[in-house]
Amino acid sequence: FGAPVSSHLKSGGFTVADAESTTAANVLEAKFDGGSPNLIIQVSAPGGVTAPAAKAAATQVYTYLNQMARTPKNPDGTIGGLVSYWTNPKANTALTSKNHQAGLVVAHIFGDDNEVTNRAGTIVDHLNSLNYGNAQVISGGSSVAYHQVNTSTRTDLTRAEMFSVPITAVALILVFGSLIAALLPLAVGLSAIVGTLAILRGLAAVTDVSIYALNMTTALGLALAIDYSLFLVSRYREELRKGVDDDQALINTVRTAGRTVLFSSLTVALALAALAVFPMYFLRSFAYAGLAVVVLAAAASLIVLPAILKLVGPRVNSLDVRAMARRLLGRPEPAPKRSEEHTSELQSHHD
Repeated sequence: FGAPVSSHLKSGGFTVADAESTTAANVLEAKFDGGSPNLIIQVSAPGGVTAPAAKAAATQVYTYLNQMARTPKNPDGTIGGLVSYWTNPKANTALTSKNHQAGLVVAHIFGDDNEVTNRAGTIVDHLNSLNYGNAQVISGGSSVAYHQVNTSTRTDLTRAEMFSVPITAVALILVFGSLIAALLPLAVGLSAIVGTLAILRGLAAVTDVSIYALNMTTALGLALAIDYSLFLVSRYREELRKGVDDDQALINTVRTAGRTVLFSSLTVALALAALAVFPMYFLRSFAYAGLAVVVLAAAASLIVLPAILKLVGPRVNSLDVRAMARRLLGRPEPAPKRSEEHTSELQSHHD
C-alpha cells in the first residue's frame, strides 16, 4: 500500500492561501494575464537571434505554448503572459542577451504549486522532443526548477536507500559481530519506513502531503530504529552473558533499555509535532512523517523486537563474524567487559 506513495504526494506547499503575497499573485493572474513569468525558454543558434534557425525554433516554442494560452475563447487555458523576443518588438531589449546570441520566450503557468510543477514537466518533455535543427532550446524558470527538484528527489531517494542499507548492514555487523544481531536493527528500521510510507499515503487521501516528507521518512526512520534497536539488542546480549535465563533477560532489557527508548521517542515526537502548527503543508508534512516514523520505530523496538528476541533467544549471537576472523588470524578471545563499562559505552553512543 505504501510503495507507490510518491505518486500521491504533492510538490508544493511553500505558500499560504490567505497570505497577502498570495492574494496579490492571484490578482495579477486574474487581472493582468499572469503576472511574473515562471516559465522561461531560452533559444539560441549560430548566427544569433536573427538567424533563421533561431526564428524557426522560437516559432515552434511560441506556437506550442500559445495553444494553451488562456483567452476568452479558451477560459480553461493554463498559460498566460506569453511574450517572445521574436513576437514583441517593444520588449525585445529585455528578452535578448547583450551579445544577441540568445533570446527568450516567457510565460506564466496558472495553478497551485503542484499543478504548476506538473504542467511544467509536461511542457518541458514536449519541448525536448521537438527537432530544432541547429538551434538550442533550454527550459528554465521556477516551475521547471521545482519539477526538476521533485524528479531528483524521487530518484535520489531510491539511490540513497540502495547504498545506505547495505552500508548500514556492514556497520552493524562490525558493531555486533553477530550477523543475526546485526540484521535485527535493520529489520526494525525497514519496517518503520514501510509503515510510514503507508501512513503518508493514507494521509494524502484526506489532506495535502509534500513529497519532501519522504526524505525525512527514510533518514529518520533508519536512524531511530537502529539507535533504539542497538540499545535493546546490546542489553539483551549483556544479560545473556551474565547467565540470566532468556525470559528474565528479556524482562530486564525492556525494563531498562526499553524505558530509555520510550522517553527518547516521546522527546523526538514532541519536538517534531511543533511543525504541525505551520499553515504551509510543506512544513506540516514533516510533522506527519516525523510523528509516524518515530511512533512506528518505537513500537517496533518495544513490541516487535522483544518478540523476535524471544523467538531467537541465545541464537542472537550466532554467526559471529568477529569470532570467525579471530580464529582465522589465531588471535585470543577478548577479555569480557564489566556491565558498568558496557552500559557506559552504550550511553556514549546514544549521546
